[in-house]
Amino acid sequence: MIAPNWHRGIPWPAAIVAAFLLAAWPLWAQDAPAPPITFNQVTSDGRFVFVMLAPGDGMDRGFLPVPNISDVRSQRAHFARSGLYRNDGSNVPLWTVDWYSRKVHVASDGIHLARVGAPSDRLDSDAVAFFKNGRLMRAYRIEDLVDFPRFLPKGKPYIQWMEAELFDEHNMTYSLHTHDGNHFVFDARSGEIVSSSRPYRTGLRAALGVAILIASIWVVRMAWKYQKHRRAMRTMEKPLLNG
Repeated sequence: MIAPNWHRGIPWPAAIVAAFLLAAWPLWAQDAPAPPITFNQVTSDGRFVFVMLAPGDGMDRGFLPVPNISDVRSQRAHFARSGLYRNDGSNVPLWTVDWYSRKVHVASDGIHLARVGAPSDRLDSDAVAFFKNGRLMRAYRIEDLVDFPRFLPKGKPYIQWMEAELFDEHNMTYSLHTHDGNHFVFDARSGEIVSSSRPYRTGLRAALGVAILIASIWVVRMAWKYQKHRRAMRTMEKPLLNG
């Protein structure tokens, strides 16, 4: 067996594998969930700022632009905990949270917040949760909102369940669409479902109801025919007994 001559360059099989990995890396990086980052979100009226500090030792792999703060380290030095602060340079939180999420919707009242769950490959993972002054009001799992996981898009290492979302601060509602056709509207103040549309579940229930109705009619009809047959047999038996 002849050993490869490394002085002449990389053997062609290794070169092909390396080229494939380099070409596929952007796709893998795009599909992989993004790492935690430190960021903040200012309310629409500018009065409050919600600060989200990445968990761990603070060495973020990246961060979103932070107004009036040059980098993540200075933000961590200024804000001790994740939570809501007045947007006037204050570092005293109005309320704090002990969790991390890359996506939140903060209301201008400085009280209510909706948290979107992180990408996950489990149906029992958090989908969306609603908070009041940092305290959990109501939470929903992916399996609470998705009826038919088979209808969800494939090809990602995590479940692609949400198709679209909208936080309506004027009406204090949060709406979302799932990839299996469901639509929900939540009250952002309480987290309760205000309205919902689950067409596939409704259609399945309607089809099941029709099937049960047809089966019931068939059973009643067969019972009626059986009773009719029994009466006819008894009528025929009476003359024979009298004879």
